[in-house]
Order: sequence, then structure tokens, then C-alpha cells
Amino acid sequence: YFNNLVISPSVDSVQEFNIEKTSYTPEFGGKSGAVINVITKSGTNAFHGTLFEFVRNNIFDSRNYFDSPSAPIPPFRQNQFGASVVGPIVRNKTFFSVSYEGQSVRKSLTQTFSVPTADMRAGNFAGEPVIYDPISVVAGQRQPFANHFIPVARRDPVAVALLAHIPLPNLPGIAQNLRAAETEQSSVHTYGARLDHQFRPSDSAFLRLSVFDADDFSPFGSGVLQESLLPGFGRNLNTKAVSIAASWSHIFSPFRLYEFRIGGLGVSGGQSSPNGGN
Repeated sequence: YFNNLVISPSVDSVQEFNIEKTSYTPEFGGKSGAVINVITKSGTNAFHGTLFEFVRNNIFDSRNYFDSPSAPIPPFRQNQFGASVVGPIVRNKTFFSVSYEGQSVRKSLTQTFSVPTADMRAGNFAGEPVIYDPISVVAGQRQPFANHFIPVARRDPVAVALLAHIPLPNLPGIAQNLRAAETEQSSVHTYGARLDHQFRPSDSAFLRLSVFDADDFSPFGSGVLQESLLPGFGRNLNTKAVSIAASWSHIFSPFRLYEFRIGGLGVSGGQSSPNGGN
């Protein structure tokens, strides 16, 4: 619904993946888009581990075209980090695999907007096109407000309250007269665990648990609907998901394999507005 991920395994926990776009096999049918099937790593008789971090920072960046030439380069900080450990619980029988991956992004965005001037907020539209009174009609003709001024009594209290949350211009003119620099923030945490057990050479099973926790703040909207929301009118989006899967495989013969899989996914969260409650 919000066009975002609900499960994203750590890169170090992925053994292999497959993308199917058309003519799905029966177990993956019923979807209109692509199906991405990810197989996670199982443990081995030897312990192995990984640790990584990937960093981006504004000290390496050039200035954005729309940024103020007199201000410092807006901050951009991205850290992606993780770790994984695999190994045996009972040699040749039971194995484990655990992983974690996190990502933190703090990115400054600069946009320009057209907002009402201080005079317009006070009802003064002098020098602008004629402002007509929508309820004053004489001989079938709309009548303009006198002196291009909207009286206090005619200003809708809801509009006045809304204007109180809209920033004043910081650039000249009445169009593109507000330059705003806001920080887009997102954090993602992914946890994974897998347990494998070999009952006998012909029977094996695994149990996998994946947890996805993400929070995202978009100060000017998500852009999915091509919207550009004023400062203070962006969106918060949080997603918390738990996925569990189990599988049992039995080899009847070199030519016949039976596999039983079951899985479930639970997702909670949603979208809210920074101005919620105002």
C-alpha cells in the first residue's frame, strides 16, 4: 500500500536468490509483478563470521544546484552496517545462522515553494489581480473586494489556522519565494536467524525467523504521487514485520524428492503526519 519493503534479509545472510517475472511455477503463482525468492544461508561444521560498515558523508559532496551559495553544504550522512555468525550446534546434525543489518540515513533536501506573503495573510492583495467576493453578486455579476482587501470577518478561521503552520517567504516575489532545507531521516534494522537439522541422510528441516523494523521521515512527501509538501506537512512511515518459515525435505530416491514448506508474515505500522493533532 505504501510501496515499501516489509522484509529485506541482510546481504550476508543470503545464499542465493532467483527472480521470476513470467510463467511462475505453481508455488509462486498468483502475482502480477516479479517474484523474488531468497534462500538464506545455513550453518556449517565450522564457525564463520562477518562484520562490515559502509559510510557516505557530506564532506565528500559538492553543493546542490538549489542550495544557498552562502550556506554550508547541507549534511548527508549514511551508515550501513551489519554482522553475521554461522556454525554448528551439534556437529553433522544441527546448525545455526544469525545475522543483523542496520542502515541510518540523514540527508538534507532543498526545495523551493510558493507561499502567501505577509500582506496576503493579512488580506491585502494590492497590486495583484482582482479578488472577487464569492457571495456578493449584483445583477448577476460578482463584485470585487474593495481596495483588493479581504476583511477580517470574511477570513475563514480554518484557513487562518492553517496559515499559521505555513512558513513565511524568505525569498522575494510571490512565486517560488520560499527556500526550505529539511532533513530526510530513515533507519532500518533487519534481524535474521535460521536453525537447520539433519535427522538422517534422507531427512532434513529448517526453521527461519526474520524481523524488519523501519522508520522513515520524508519532509516533503514520498514523491510516489509526485507531490511536494510544504515544510511541516511531510510524512512519517513506520513498518514492523515478522516473517517465519519452516521446511522439511525427504529424499525417496535419486529421482524423487518431497518438500513441505510453510510460512507466515505479519506487518504493522503505517503513515502519520508531523502536523497530526494540530
